[in-house]
Amino acid sequence: MESLECSCDYMSLEWGHAPDQAVDVIKEVIKNHGVRQYARQGQVIGGNPFLEHVFWVDSGVLLLRLSAQYSLGSFGRDKIVGVNNIFKGSMTGHYLEAVEDTHYTACAVEHFCNKLGDGKLALAVAEHVNWQAMIMAVYVSVILKENAYGKVKFALELLNRASLNFRDHISVVKFVCERTGVSKAHAHAILKQLRIGGYIEMTSGSLVRIFKTLPDAY
Repeated sequence: MESLECSCDYMSLEWGHAPDQAVDVIKEVIKNHGVRQYARQGQVIGGNPFLEHVFWVDSGVLLLRLSAQYSLGSFGRDKIVGVNNIFKGSMTGHYLEAVEDTHYTACAVEHFCNKLGDGKLALAVAEHVNWQAMIMAVYVSVILKENAYGKVKFALELLNRASLNFRDHISVVKFVCERTGVSKAHAHAILKQLRIGGYIEMTSGSLVRIFKTLPDAY
């Protein structure tokens, strides 16, 4: 395999958690005014049912998608998605897909709009949106600056932090390609070499775990 090098360790960032205080404030609005709902595995939540709500995931996993080919993030238990919907038009074209059977609470954005005069809620929304912007900036940096190996390394380390249940429900090749835009051929070739090198364990197309730190160049 051609020697490839990635430029930096993006995983030094804490990916899993939005600011705790912001989450608590937003969650309170969702729980007080939202409606508990259920989505079966593979079900899509798009159009107005997505754009007009902010979501709290009670159990399961929701995937935020740009299209059938590209996804932006997965949101499991006790995670919030759709805060940007408060600012109408900012998430046009996005939608959610249930990775597995999922219970969630959907709160109409009007409940947030009516309460933004409350400085506590306004600050919580601003902090959450700022956190999302930071994550997106790192994604963009990966897509623009990294070669194929750097992108695959980034996606694998991200996937390795997800729950085992989530990893069991998704193909590692699909995850890598949807998150980074790397071709299936490149993804397969790099994953094959990483398996041969004893860096990762896969079964039935899913990532079991990363055995040891992935090399910067491979």
